[in-house]
Amino acid sequence: SVKNDMLIYAEKNGLFDLLTERKVFDVKSNLITYRDSIGITDEFEILINNKLLIGNNDEVTDIFFVKFSSTDKDLSNFDKENHNAKKLCTKEKESSSLAIATNSGRLRIFRDNTYNMFYDHTDSIICLGADDDLLFSYSRDETLCIYYKMTLVLKITELNLLSFVLFKRNLYAIGGNKLYWFKIDEEISHTFMQVSFSKIDDTFIKMHKVVEVTHEISHLSVNDNIIAISHGKEMCIFNHQLKLIKDTKINKKVNVIALNNKYLFSCNKTFRMHDIKTLDVIKSQEFNAPIVSICLYKENILLGDANGWIYCLMDDKVLFKRQIHKDRIWCIKYDKSNDIIITGSADGVINYLINDTEEHEERLAAEETKSKQIKLDVKVLKENKNYKLLIEKMLQNNLPGIEKELLNYFYLNNKSLDDSILSQINDNLIHNKMNLKYLELINYLNSKINYKIKDNLVKGMDDLFKELTKNKNKR
Repeated sequence: SVKNDMLIYAEKNGLFDLLTERKVFDVKSNLITYRDSIGITDEFEILINNKLLIGNNDEVTDIFFVKFSSTDKDLSNFDKENHNAKKLCTKEKESSSLAIATNSGRLRIFRDNTYNMFYDHTDSIICLGADDDLLFSYSRDETLCIYYKMTLVLKITELNLLSFVLFKRNLYAIGGNKLYWFKIDEEISHTFMQVSFSKIDDTFIKMHKVVEVTHEISHLSVNDNIIAISHGKEMCIFNHQLKLIKDTKINKKVNVIALNNKYLFSCNKTFRMHDIKTLDVIKSQEFNAPIVSICLYKENILLGDANGWIYCLMDDKVLFKRQIHKDRIWCIKYDKSNDIIITGSADGVINYLINDTEEHEERLAAEETKSKQIKLDVKVLKENKNYKLLIEKMLQNNLPGIEKELLNYFYLNNKSLDDSILSQINDNLIHNKMNLKYLELINYLNSKINYKIKDNLVKGMDDLFKELTKNKNKR
């Protein structure tokens, strides 16, 4: 890659100046591709020569799936052949975009096998959201940036927030002990503006209402009917016009909350399920580490803790748990259109989780159909007393009870096996690592076929060998 008349080449763990052979950047993981000053490593680390390192050194603080209209022009930071070396998601649709917030203030957007990055914040980005073609990002530098189709159109400064949620052209936000309600105009300006919070009404985002509570608000959640917040050791329910409906006191400060149409879920080190009307606790579950992120996934609840563990719950029952990160899971998001879950962590890693329930059920159904067919084949062969084919079928499918069918074969035919069949059975038994006593039994019965075998000897190999050994010694 050529940059400022300097030819850069990549080796396994570094970028070098070809002329001086000086290492210009040390790579912590193995490079997958490097072209046009951009490199991707096998640890999802992204390198840009003129901007140095971005990627794994950053904490992933938030993630959001964005759907831009199809009229957008494509990005061109690097072409598809680079990205094909390591696809971000096997089920990603061409119109899908993934926005990634980091603690460095860099905003990354992956879209249609391309990549772009924005440097409009100077401190950690702590929250992302989207409404149609608008993408919102808020940072600890107290600025809210709004992008229209990948272009910054509005920057609001001197705005003290913790997080926000976009809902049907409304923006609900929390900051300190205040709950804000902003309305977004249907018609927006595509010309860039930068204003302070005091001048926000001069933009396409208008302040509509503010509600103050007694303590600093720690989390916010919105559903189709209500808004829920947690502040101090209290939780409150509002309607969308910010009229208080219900509040309740709790034992400890809540880290995160979430809503569906029936329940409110609150988490610290304890997961609680509340009745959405009364806020009474219905069920609860204790965890070893504080829960720092929550996501509703179909009928389940996904939780991320401070040690990198993800939990899937149905009501208060843990369906599965797994450590997928080495540090706090700051965000869990579900993209319904692609049916994928994505997690971001303080370890700088992004994980994609794909639900393979349908494929798993299809595999189980196919296995069950095959099992039924084998059982039917075995039944027919037994009824027809075709023990030769029966034994082969049982060997092929590693079915139990083969010793009984071998005895039936000898008993029915009352003659020795021919050498070819005997050799085939012996080879199959050895190949399948079956009990070598079977080989001994076959060879013994083959040479002593006229010996009358009692019916009760068919029940098991141990009894059979005892009886055979005893009678052989008597002779």
